[in-house]
Amino acid sequence: MSDSDSFAFDGLRLGPHPQTVVALWLGLLLAGQVGLLLLLLTIIFSTTLPPRLPVLLNFILISFLGTPVQLILFYTGQILNPVVPYEICLTQTVLKHAVDAAFFPALLLFTIECYRSAAHGPKPYQISTMRNSVLLSLPYLHAIPWGLAVLIVGIRYPNKVSRELHGHFCSLADNSMGLASTIETAIFVFLMIVWQGRLWMLWWRRRKAAKTFGFVHQLNLALILRIAMFTTWELISLLYSSRSATGNTPIASSFLATLPLTIFLIFATQRNILRLWFRCIMGRPTEVPTMPPTSQRSQIREISIQPLEPVEFMESRRHVNGMTGSMKDESA
Repeated sequence: MSDSDSFAFDGLRLGPHPQTVVALWLGLLLAGQVGLLLLLLTIIFSTTLPPRLPVLLNFILISFLGTPVQLILFYTGQILNPVVPYEICLTQTVLKHAVDAAFFPALLLFTIECYRSAAHGPKPYQISTMRNSVLLSLPYLHAIPWGLAVLIVGIRYPNKVSRELHGHFCSLADNSMGLASTIETAIFVFLMIVWQGRLWMLWWRRRKAAKTFGFVHQLNLALILRIAMFTTWELISLLYSSRSATGNTPIASSFLATLPLTIFLIFATQRNILRLWFRCIMGRPTEVPTMPPTSQRSQIREISIQPLEPVEFMESRRHVNGMTGSMKDESA
Protein backbone atom coordinates (compact mmCIF):
# COMPACT_ATOMS: atom_id res chain seq x y z
CA MET A 1 0.00 0.00 0.00
CA SER A 2 1.40 3.39 -0.97
CA ASP A 3 1.59 6.40 1.29
CA SER A 4 -1.18 8.15 -0.64
CA ASP A 5 -3.51 5.15 -0.18
CA SER A 6 -2.89 5.10 3.59
CA PHE A 7 -4.47 8.55 3.85
CA ALA A 8 -7.66 7.49 2.05
CA PHE A 9 -10.85 7.23 4.10
CA ASP A 10 -13.88 5.82 2.28
CA GLY A 11 -12.57 7.36 -0.94
CA LEU A 12 -11.70 10.72 0.61
CA ARG A 13 -8.18 11.98 1.19
CA LEU A 14 -8.50 13.88 4.46
CA GLY A 15 -5.42 12.57 6.21
CA PRO A 16 -5.13 9.92 8.93
CA HIS A 17 -7.83 11.60 11.10
CA PRO A 18 -10.68 12.56 8.76
CA GLN A 19 -13.32 13.12 11.48
CA THR A 20 -11.02 15.55 13.25
CA VAL A 21 -10.33 17.44 10.03
CA VAL A 22 -14.06 17.67 9.23
CA ALA A 23 -14.87 18.84 12.77
CA LEU A 24 -12.13 21.48 12.51
CA TRP A 25 -13.53 22.77 9.20
CA LEU A 26 -17.05 22.90 10.63
CA GLY A 27 -15.92 24.78 13.75
CA LEU A 28 -13.91 27.34 11.78
CA LEU A 29 -16.69 28.00 9.28
CA LEU A 30 -19.44 28.30 11.91
CA ALA A 31 -17.28 30.61 14.04
CA GLY A 32 -16.57 32.80 11.02
CA GLN A 33 -20.24 32.83 10.01
CA VAL A 34 -21.46 33.92 13.46
CA GLY A 35 -18.65 36.45 13.83
CA LEU A 36 -19.23 38.09 10.44
CA LEU A 37 -22.98 38.31 11.11
CA LEU A 38 -22.34 39.92 14.49
CA LEU A 39 -19.86 42.38 12.97
CA LEU A 40 -22.22 43.27 10.14
CA LEU A 41 -25.18 43.90 12.45
CA THR A 42 -23.01 45.93 14.83
CA ILE A 43 -21.78 48.28 12.11
CA ILE A 44 -25.25 48.70 10.58
CA PHE A 45 -27.33 49.27 13.71
CA SER A 46 -24.87 50.92 16.09
CA THR A 47 -25.53 54.62 16.73
CA THR A 48 -22.23 55.30 18.49
CA LEU A 49 -19.69 53.92 16.00
CA PRO A 50 -18.33 56.28 13.35
CA PRO A 51 -19.74 55.54 9.88
CA ARG A 52 -17.86 52.97 7.83
CA LEU A 53 -17.30 52.97 4.09
CA PRO A 54 -20.19 51.27 2.25
CA VAL A 55 -17.69 49.14 0.31
CA LEU A 56 -16.46 47.69 3.62
CA LEU A 57 -20.01 46.65 4.54
CA ASN A 58 -20.39 45.12 1.08
CA PHE A 59 -17.14 43.18 1.46
CA ILE A 60 -18.20 41.83 4.87
CA LEU A 61 -21.61 40.90 3.45
CA ILE A 62 -20.08 38.95 0.56
CA SER A 63 -17.71 37.20 2.98
CA PHE A 64 -20.68 36.26 5.15
CA LEU A 65 -22.68 34.96 2.17
CA GLY A 66 -19.75 32.70 1.29
CA THR A 67 -19.93 30.78 4.58
CA PRO A 68 -23.27 28.96 3.99
CA VAL A 69 -22.03 28.09 0.49
CA GLN A 70 -18.99 26.36 1.97
CA LEU A 71 -21.24 24.61 4.51
CA ILE A 72 -23.63 23.05 1.97
CA LEU A 73 -22.09 19.58 2.28
CA PHE A 74 -22.35 19.87 6.07
CA TYR A 75 -25.99 20.97 5.93
CA THR A 76 -26.95 18.16 3.53
CA GLY A 77 -25.02 15.46 5.41
CA GLN A 78 -22.71 14.74 2.47
CA ILE A 79 -19.46 15.89 4.03
CA LEU A 80 -18.04 12.35 4.42
CA ASN A 81 -19.39 11.03 1.12
CA PRO A 82 -16.88 10.95 -1.72
CA VAL A 83 -19.70 10.87 -4.28
CA VAL A 84 -22.16 13.73 -3.75
CA PRO A 85 -25.51 13.86 -5.60
CA TYR A 86 -25.18 15.81 -8.82
CA GLU A 87 -27.79 18.46 -8.00
CA ILE A 88 -26.20 19.30 -4.63
CA CYS A 89 -22.69 19.31 -6.07
CA LEU A 90 -23.65 21.51 -9.02
CA THR A 91 -25.45 23.99 -6.74
CA GLN A 92 -22.43 24.39 -4.48
CA THR A 93 -20.06 24.63 -7.43
CA VAL A 94 -22.00 27.43 -9.10
CA LEU A 95 -22.50 29.40 -5.87
CA LYS A 96 -18.89 28.97 -4.75
CA HIS A 97 -17.44 30.23 -8.04
CA ALA A 98 -19.89 33.15 -8.03
CA VAL A 99 -18.98 34.17 -4.48
CA ASP A 100 -15.27 33.86 -5.25
CA ALA A 101 -15.79 36.08 -8.32
CA ALA A 102 -17.48 38.73 -6.15
CA PHE A 103 -15.01 38.50 -3.26
CA PHE A 104 -11.85 39.85 -4.88
CA PRO A 105 -13.44 42.86 -6.65
CA ALA A 106 -15.13 43.81 -3.37
CA LEU A 107 -11.79 43.70 -1.54
CA LEU A 108 -10.06 45.70 -4.29
CA LEU A 109 -12.77 48.39 -4.24
CA PHE A 110 -12.47 48.61 -0.47
CA THR A 111 -8.71 49.17 -0.77
CA ILE A 112 -9.19 51.86 -3.42
CA GLU A 113 -11.85 53.66 -1.38
CA CYS A 114 -9.61 53.55 1.69
CA TYR A 115 -6.93 55.38 -0.30
CA ARG A 116 -9.38 57.93 -1.69
CA SER A 117 -10.82 58.57 1.76
CA ALA A 118 -7.34 59.01 3.25
CA ALA A 119 -6.20 61.30 0.41
CA HIS A 120 -9.35 63.40 0.87
CA GLY A 121 -8.02 64.71 4.16
CA PRO A 122 -9.83 65.51 7.41
CA LYS A 123 -12.97 66.71 5.64
CA PRO A 124 -15.89 64.24 5.53
CA TYR A 125 -15.52 61.90 2.57
CA GLN A 126 -18.78 62.02 0.64
CA ILE A 127 -19.74 59.70 -2.22
CA SER A 128 -22.53 60.45 -4.66
CA THR A 129 -25.48 58.07 -4.75
CA MET A 130 -24.72 57.07 -8.33
CA ARG A 131 -21.05 56.29 -7.66
CA ASN A 132 -21.90 54.43 -4.46
CA SER A 133 -24.45 52.29 -6.32
CA VAL A 134 -21.90 51.44 -9.00
CA LEU A 135 -19.25 50.50 -6.44
CA LEU A 136 -21.64 48.26 -4.53
CA SER A 137 -23.01 46.52 -7.63
CA LEU A 138 -19.69 45.85 -9.42
CA PRO A 139 -18.78 42.69 -7.43
CA TYR A 140 -22.20 41.15 -8.10
CA LEU A 141 -22.10 42.10 -11.77
CA HIS A 142 -18.73 40.37 -11.97
CA ALA A 143 -20.08 37.28 -10.17
CA ILE A 144 -23.07 36.71 -12.46
CA PRO A 145 -21.10 35.84 -15.64
CA TRP A 146 -18.85 33.48 -13.70
CA GLY A 147 -21.81 31.73 -12.10
CA LEU A 148 -23.59 31.37 -15.44
CA ALA A 149 -20.45 30.07 -17.16
CA VAL A 150 -19.93 27.43 -14.46
CA LEU A 151 -23.61 26.47 -14.64
CA ILE A 152 -23.50 26.03 -18.42
CA VAL A 153 -20.31 23.96 -18.33
CA GLY A 154 -21.61 21.90 -15.40
CA ILE A 155 -24.88 21.09 -17.18
CA ARG A 156 -23.17 20.32 -20.48
CA TYR A 157 -20.40 18.21 -18.90
CA PRO A 158 -21.77 16.65 -15.68
CA ASN A 159 -18.63 14.54 -15.25
CA LYS A 160 -16.61 17.72 -14.61
CA VAL A 161 -18.62 18.52 -11.47
CA SER A 162 -17.28 16.47 -8.56
CA ARG A 163 -16.45 16.51 -4.90
CA GLU A 164 -12.93 17.58 -3.97
CA LEU A 165 -11.60 14.47 -2.26
CA HIS A 166 -9.25 16.54 -0.08
CA GLY A 167 -11.72 19.37 0.61
CA HIS A 168 -15.13 20.26 1.98
CA PHE A 169 -16.71 21.45 -1.26
CA CYS A 170 -17.48 20.53 -4.84
CA SER A 171 -15.75 22.18 -7.77
CA LEU A 172 -15.56 22.24 -11.54
CA ALA A 173 -12.66 20.25 -13.00
CA ASP A 174 -12.14 22.39 -16.10
CA ASN A 175 -8.59 23.40 -16.95
CA SER A 176 -9.52 26.45 -19.04
CA MET A 177 -11.81 27.98 -16.43
CA GLY A 178 -9.40 27.10 -13.65
CA LEU A 179 -6.55 28.87 -15.44
CA ALA A 180 -8.71 31.91 -16.16
CA SER A 181 -9.79 32.10 -12.49
CA THR A 182 -6.19 31.85 -11.26
CA ILE A 183 -4.97 34.57 -13.64
CA GLU A 184 -7.83 36.87 -12.71
CA THR A 185 -7.24 36.34 -8.98
CA ALA A 186 -3.54 37.12 -9.44
CA ILE A 187 -4.45 40.36 -11.26
CA PHE A 188 -6.77 41.43 -8.44
CA VAL A 189 -4.12 40.68 -5.82
CA PHE A 190 -1.52 42.63 -7.81
CA LEU A 191 -3.85 45.66 -8.05
CA MET A 192 -4.50 45.47 -4.31
CA ILE A 193 -0.76 45.53 -3.66
CA VAL A 194 -0.38 48.57 -5.94
CA TRP A 195 -3.12 50.53 -4.15
CA GLN A 196 -1.77 49.52 -0.76
CA GLY A 197 1.63 50.78 -1.85
CA ARG A 198 0.02 54.13 -2.67
CA LEU A 199 -1.66 54.10 0.73
CA TRP A 200 1.67 53.48 2.47
CA MET A 201 3.32 56.28 0.49
CA LEU A 202 0.51 58.65 1.48
CA TRP A 203 0.93 57.72 5.14
CA TRP A 204 4.70 58.25 4.91
CA ARG A 205 4.31 61.71 3.33
CA ARG A 206 1.73 62.73 5.93
CA ARG A 207 4.02 61.51 8.69
CA LYS A 208 6.99 63.52 7.38
CA ALA A 209 4.82 66.62 7.01
CA ALA A 210 3.50 66.19 10.53
CA LYS A 211 7.03 66.07 11.94
CA THR A 212 8.14 69.05 9.87
CA PHE A 213 5.24 71.38 10.65
CA GLY A 214 4.35 70.04 14.09
CA PHE A 215 0.79 68.79 13.60
CA VAL A 216 -0.91 65.43 14.08
CA HIS A 217 -1.95 63.65 10.87
CA GLN A 218 -5.23 61.75 10.88
CA LEU A 219 -4.30 58.81 8.63
CA ASN A 220 -5.29 55.54 10.31
CA LEU A 221 -2.19 53.34 10.39
CA ALA A 222 -4.11 50.48 12.06
CA LEU A 223 -6.49 50.21 9.10
CA ILE A 224 -3.57 50.15 6.64
CA LEU A 225 -1.97 47.35 8.63
CA ARG A 226 -5.24 45.39 8.65
CA ILE A 227 -5.55 45.61 4.89
CA ALA A 228 -1.89 44.63 4.45
CA MET A 229 -2.33 41.63 6.76
CA PHE A 230 -5.37 40.46 4.86
CA THR A 231 -3.68 40.83 1.46
CA THR A 232 -0.74 38.79 2.74
CA TRP A 233 -3.21 36.17 3.89
CA GLU A 234 -4.72 36.14 0.40
CA LEU A 235 -1.30 35.65 -1.19
CA ILE A 236 -0.66 32.63 1.05
CA SER A 237 -4.12 31.32 0.23
CA LEU A 238 -3.43 31.73 -3.49
CA LEU A 239 -0.18 29.78 -3.10
CA TYR A 240 -1.86 26.99 -1.14
CA SER A 241 -4.62 26.77 -3.74
CA SER A 242 -2.01 25.56 -6.21
CA ARG A 243 -2.02 21.79 -6.57
CA SER A 244 1.73 21.82 -7.17
CA ALA A 245 2.32 23.47 -3.79
CA THR A 246 0.10 21.20 -1.69
CA GLY A 247 -0.66 18.10 -3.71
CA ASN A 248 -3.72 16.05 -2.75
CA THR A 249 -3.80 17.20 0.86
CA PRO A 250 -6.43 19.11 2.89
CA ILE A 251 -4.07 22.04 3.47
CA ALA A 252 -5.69 24.34 0.90
CA SER A 253 -9.20 23.54 2.13
CA SER A 254 -8.17 24.09 5.74
CA PHE A 255 -6.73 27.46 4.80
CA LEU A 256 -9.94 28.34 2.96
CA ALA A 257 -12.00 27.36 6.01
CA THR A 258 -10.09 29.87 8.14
CA LEU A 259 -10.85 32.78 5.79
CA PRO A 260 -14.23 33.93 7.26
CA LEU A 261 -12.88 33.82 10.81
CA THR A 262 -9.75 35.68 9.70
CA ILE A 263 -11.85 38.47 8.16
CA PHE A 264 -13.82 38.73 11.39
CA LEU A 265 -10.72 38.91 13.57
CA ILE A 266 -9.03 41.51 11.37
CA PHE A 267 -11.95 43.93 11.10
CA ALA A 268 -13.69 43.27 14.44
CA THR A 269 -10.69 43.95 16.66
CA GLN A 270 -10.91 47.70 16.23
CA ARG A 271 -10.91 49.49 19.55
CA ASN A 272 -14.29 51.20 19.26
CA ILE A 273 -16.05 47.97 18.25
CA LEU A 274 -14.47 45.99 21.10
CA ARG A 275 -15.37 48.77 23.55
CA LEU A 276 -18.99 48.71 22.36
CA TRP A 277 -19.24 44.93 22.72
CA PHE A 278 -17.66 45.09 26.17
CA ARG A 279 -20.26 47.61 27.31
CA CYS A 280 -23.07 45.44 25.93
CA ILE A 281 -21.74 42.32 27.65
CA MET A 282 -21.17 44.06 30.99
CA GLY A 283 -24.50 45.85 30.78
CA ARG A 284 -22.95 49.30 30.99
CA PRO A 285 -24.69 52.24 29.33
CA THR A 286 -23.12 53.66 26.22
CA GLU A 287 -21.22 56.85 26.82
CA VAL A 288 -23.02 59.96 25.64
CA PRO A 289 -20.71 62.51 24.02
CA THR A 290 -20.48 65.73 25.97
CA MET A 291 -19.33 67.89 23.08
CA PRO A 292 -21.95 70.15 21.50
CA PRO A 293 -23.24 69.35 18.02
CA THR A 294 -21.17 70.28 15.02
CA SER A 295 -23.40 73.23 14.13
CA GLN A 296 -23.03 74.72 17.62
CA ARG A 297 -19.26 74.16 17.61
CA SER A 298 -18.95 76.01 14.31
CA GLN A 299 -21.01 78.89 15.69
CA ILE A 300 -18.88 79.04 18.84
CA ARG A 301 -15.72 79.02 16.72
CA GLU A 302 -17.02 81.85 14.54
CA ILE A 303 -18.02 83.97 17.53
CA SER A 304 -14.71 83.45 19.29
CA ILE A 305 -12.61 84.67 16.37
CA GLN A 306 -14.91 87.46 15.21
CA PRO A 307 -13.28 90.92 15.79
CA LEU A 308 -15.05 93.70 17.68
CA GLU A 309 -16.79 96.40 15.72
CA PRO A 310 -15.43 99.96 16.15
CA VAL A 311 -18.41 101.12 18.26
CA GLU A 312 -18.12 98.10 20.55
CA PHE A 313 -14.39 98.67 20.83
CA MET A 314 -14.84 102.35 21.89
CA GLU A 315 -17.48 101.42 24.46
CA SER A 316 -15.24 98.77 25.95
CA ARG A 317 -12.34 101.27 25.99
CA ARG A 318 -14.44 103.86 27.87
CA HIS A 319 -15.47 101.21 30.34
CA VAL A 320 -11.84 100.30 31.02
CA ASN A 321 -10.82 104.00 31.33
CA GLY A 322 -13.65 104.61 33.77
CA MET A 323 -12.56 101.73 35.91
CA THR A 324 -8.91 102.93 36.00
CA GLY A 325 -10.03 106.51 36.81
CA SER A 326 -12.12 105.42 39.77
CA MET A 327 -9.22 103.36 41.05
CA LYS A 328 -6.93 106.43 40.92
CA ASP A 329 -9.48 108.54 42.85
CA GLU A 330 -9.74 105.93 45.56
CA SER A 331 -5.95 105.74 45.91
CA ALA A 332 -5.71 109.52 46.18
